[in-house]
Amino acid sequence: MKNSKVKEQTEKQNLKIGIVGLGLIGASFALALNSKTEFEVLGFDIAKNTLNKAKKLNIIKAVLDDKKLPTIDVLIFATNPRTTIKLFGKYVPYLKFGSIVFDLGGVKQTVCNEMWAYADTYEYINFIGGHPMAGREFSGIDFADKNLFDNASMLLVDVKSDNVAKATLLYICTRIGFKEPKFTAASEHDKIIAYTSQGCHAISSAFCQNSLSLQHKGFSAGSFRDLTRVARLNSNLWSELFIDNKDNLADCLDEFILTLQELNTKIKEGDEKAIKSFLENGNIQKDKIDKE
Repeated sequence: MKNSKVKEQTEKQNLKIGIVGLGLIGASFALALNSKTEFEVLGFDIAKNTLNKAKKLNIIKAVLDDKKLPTIDVLIFATNPRTTIKLFGKYVPYLKFGSIVFDLGGVKQTVCNEMWAYADTYEYINFIGGHPMAGREFSGIDFADKNLFDNASMLLVDVKSDNVAKATLLYICTRIGFKEPKFTAASEHDKIIAYTSQGCHAISSAFCQNSLSLQHKGFSAGSFRDLTRVARLNSNLWSELFIDNKDNLADCLDEFILTLQELNTKIKEGDEKAIKSFLENGNIQKDKIDKE
């Protein structure tokens, strides 16, 4: 099917979208869909108070239950990766022909491996992994924001899908604010995300645990605030992400620790020339980063 026909077919769809997990990301996804598209949004969360709040605030149109599941066009899992894997068996067998299974987890290899296994059995269903590069320091439905994904990146892993499914998902993502959703491999995603996300949270958390942290008032400004911001996190989720991507994260931290050790040696030796060179290299690299 040619791209123009795929796009035309996609835009004519009156999609029914189900979201499992209505925390910060799931509820923000639902709010964005409700405010920026004409699609019908159904949702479910295991926490009754969260589900009740989603209904009360019209974050979802209706509860996603067993009866409505076979009518869903796109099923989104906005749960922790291990929870998503456990839930596949509860939801996937009841989806209709041509439906799309999509997850929003922070690691892709473990989830996509499970998707590949299900794709062998359910050949009539499309499977795509996803990771929205957006978030806040706070978690939960109370902090959901319909504009959370504006101009954010969406990383996608095509496990098994047809052209219409891929076009549909790209259309949904761009409609709710994502800028240029990008397809990548699960292994590549996990390798780079260890550096751009998980490593940053690990370093921020370690920095906050310094013995001087509680004495910062009056002595700190933007650099301290920026470096410590992402130490505020959901420890249950992030410890899971760290372990499920442990090899990549360990490699990232090993390199960071080695770099700091080299700098620390130069500081102890009083080698100002070497320190200046180190800092200049950081400036040069930052310029390159900003030009990408």
